[in-house]
Amino acid sequence: TICRNPKNCMALPSAWVLRFIDELPPHAKVLDVACGEGRHTSLCLLRGFDVTAVDVDCLLYTSDAA
Repeated sequence: TICRNPKNCMALPSAWVLRFIDELPPHAKVLDVACGEGRHTSLCLLRGFDVTAVDVDCLLYTSDAA
């Protein structure tokens, strides 16, 4: 996981993310802007998406699905 703070990663994803995440095709490319501690990034990685996450306070994180 890329989550820097495990407590935050255990927090529930936002209702908006939960509403739309199942609409994404398998292995979709996801851009998480303002990723913060990574709770949505981690969820997307667990779902098998190719995620790029960036935040003003973090380095740029990438994960290749290949």
